[in-house]
Formats: sequence, structure tokens, C-alpha cells
Amino acid sequence: MLLPLSFKTTGDFNEILQTALENDTIQPPEQEYIEKTYNAVNTNLNEIDNELKSVCVKAPFSRLSMTNLTALRLSFGEFHFAETAPLAVSVNECVSLAKKYGEEGDGILVNGILADLIKKLGASDINGNPAQANDEASDEQQK
Repeated sequence: MLLPLSFKTTGDFNEILQTALENDTIQPPEQEYIEKTYNAVNTNLNEIDNELKSVCVKAPFSRLSMTNLTALRLSFGEFHFAETAPLAVSVNECVSLAKKYGEEGDGILVNGILADLIKKLGASDINGNPAQANDEASDEQQK
């Protein structure tokens, strides 16, 4: 559902959301999560992309695959704007998506990008404790 944001520069993004939500198998709690997260990413897309660009060192932002970019946008939107998922859960899901749908090594890449982003923002976990970035992945992304 977020992937079209990478291709469409204009249009009715609410139409994309409503089409996705017409699926009868989506229950109200899931629907609330989807709407809140989608709206957070869509509304803050420029800020999300600017933050991602600021930490993409080894892999320039413009060279990220659509799969990785979409996973990164989703993760950042979830934990920073929508607050629909705890930081650790969001990062783990992002890495899992990159591993499953991306190329070899994409899990390490997105983990490193998110680790650098978390460090930069001083993000904290659900209990308010400073998040522990995976320094090994961050170091790998820098190489």
C-alpha cells in the first residue's frame, strides 16, 4: 500500500488507502493501525525522506531499491510519527521485509540505516530508555 507513494507524484492517496481497506479480512484494530501508519507516512513523506537521506552514506538514498525504501519509510513512520509500533518491533519487521523481499545483504543495509537514524534522533524504546542501535550493522552500512 505504501509502495505507490514511491511512484506517484500526484493523485489521491486516500483512494489507495480506501481500496486497501475494502478487504473484508481486515479487522477494526488492524484497520486503525493501517490508517494511522499510512497517514503518518503519507503526511510526513518529505521529512521521512530527508532524515533517511541524511544517514544514507554507503548506499545513497537515490540508489535504494523501492523495496528497501518502502520498508524504511514504513518503519520510520511507525515508530517516529504514528507511534503504532515499538521501536524494536518496527526495526525487526523492517529488516525482515528487506531480507524476505530484497537482495542478499539488504537486511544488513536497512538495519544499518535505521541504526544510524536512531542514533541521530536519539530515539528511545517503548519504556523511554535510549534505543540500542546495532553498531555492527551501522558500521557495515558505512563501509
